[in-house]
Amino acid sequence: MRRYHPTHMAVCFDTKSPTFRHHMSADYKAARPPIDVELVEQIPYIHRLVTALGIPLLRIEGAEADDIIGTLAHRAVEQGHHVSSQRVIKT
Repeated sequence: MRRYHPTHMAVCFDTKSPTFRHHMSADYKAARPPIDVELVEQIPYIHRLVTALGIPLLRIEGAEADDIIGTLAHRAVEQGHHVSSQRVIKT
């Protein structure tokens, strides 16, 4: 935040719900290794921290975080905003 001085910000997370890609192919993410248990245990704390900082936390059933980020970025650019997507955690 100090580096980029954003005027708008959100943090997006995947949910456990399947997405349209899972319905299109049973093999979607089949080769991906399971998420690290230690990371899974930290996620609720990250959610609480983000919320406590007043940053919107976006989780949409049936959508991946990448889809949410892409949609928000596309809409922001259409409205004339400069967009920079900075990812801290990619699971």
